[in-house]
Amino acid sequence: MSTEAEYLIYGFLFSTVISTAVMYILINCIAWKYYLKMVQKNAKPLTVPLGIAERALYTTGFLIGLPEIISIWLALKVAVRWSVWNHKNRRNTYNLFLIGNALSVLLSYLGASIAAQEFLTFHNNSR
Repeated sequence: MSTEAEYLIYGFLFSTVISTAVMYILINCIAWKYYLKMVQKNAKPLTVPLGIAERALYTTGFLIGLPEIISIWLALKVAVRWSVWNHKNRRNTYNLFLIGNALSVLLSYLGASIAAQEFLTFHNNSR
């Protein structure tokens, strides 16, 4: 296997598998447990597979030079739930949503930088 292909695999493994473990610990084990203690509700089980798919999408967007994909996806996610999160009693859920998405974008960027063999390299994206 070529070095380039290996780094692509490493980058996507980081963005999807390793970052899933990080997100699981931060969001499910810490943040949701704290939140659920306050409101006594159950977390939705599809958040993990959705997170994996989103981080794969974000990593791909960074790798192909179209990070706008991330903005479009996040705008759709926010728009669909805006009326629900606009209520004061749902503010904690909305804040967890924002934290989780920010961490997903960051971890996806790290995975893409590994895949592109440019760990934490900043680009001037003038097109």
